[in-house]
Amino acid sequence: LRIVKPVGEGRVWRFEQQARLRRYEDRDDLNSFLLTPRVQYWAPVGENWQMRVAAEGSVLNRDGDRHYTRLQAEGQLRYRGQADRETVLRLRANQYDFGDQVVAGLDQSQWRLGVEQYGYGDERRSGWYLAGFLTDSSADADRFSFTEAQVRARTWRPLGEKTRGELRFEASQRAYDGPFSVAQAFEREDTRWRATGRVEHMISDQVTLFGEAGYVDNDSNIDLRSYSGAVFQVGFRIQNR
Repeated sequence: LRIVKPVGEGRVWRFEQQARLRRYEDRDDLNSFLLTPRVQYWAPVGENWQMRVAAEGSVLNRDGDRHYTRLQAEGQLRYRGQADRETVLRLRANQYDFGDQVVAGLDQSQWRLGVEQYGYGDERRSGWYLAGFLTDSSADADRFSFTEAQVRARTWRPLGEKTRGELRFEASQRAYDGPFSVAQAFEREDTRWRATGRVEHMISDQVTLFGEAGYVDNDSNIDLRSYSGAVFQVGFRIQNR
C-alpha cells in the first residue's frame, strides 16, 4: 500500500505499508510474517540533485512468535546528470530488538554506507545496477558483532510486453568480533556469494507474479555455518499504486 502526497516544488511525502508472508515446506519454524510501515520525504537540493530521508519500523513474527522488531532511519543523496544514469549515496542506521525468543546478546545496532550506480534503457524497461556497501554492526555480545563489505550487480530487460527477466549477483566478506564459542575460541569469518535469475510477469496493474532460481554458497571457518546449494522462490506482489 502506497500513498504519495506532492507538496509543491518537487517535494513529495510518501507513506507506505508493506506486508510479507513466507511459508516453507516441512519447516514451520521458519514460516514468517513481516509488517513494515514506512514514511519518506523527497526534495530537490539543487540542479540534478535530490535528497531523500526515510524512517520505518518492522515487526517479524516467526511460527507465531515475535522474532524481532527493527527501527530504521535512512538518508540518500541522488545525482542524475544524465537521463539514463543515476548515482546514489546512502547512509542507513538500524536498531534490532530480538526480545526473549532468540539467543541472548543478539540485540544490535547497525550502520551501513553505500554507493550505487544505475543505468537505464528506453523507458527504464531495461537497465543495470552496480553497488558497494560497508556495514558495521555492534551487538550486545561480541560474537554477533561484525563488519562486512558487499558488492551487488543486477541487469534486467523485457521478455515481452508484460514480462521482465533479471539476473542478480552479490558477494560479501564478513568478519565477526568475538570468539564463536568456548569450543571454537576464534573469530568467525564468512565469504558468501549468490547468483540468481528471476522472471516477473504482470498479471494486472496491481499484481505481479515472479519466480526466481539460482545458487548460493557460504564459506565459513566455522564448519556448521558453511553451506551451499540451489535456491528457488515463487510468489506474487500486490501493489496499490
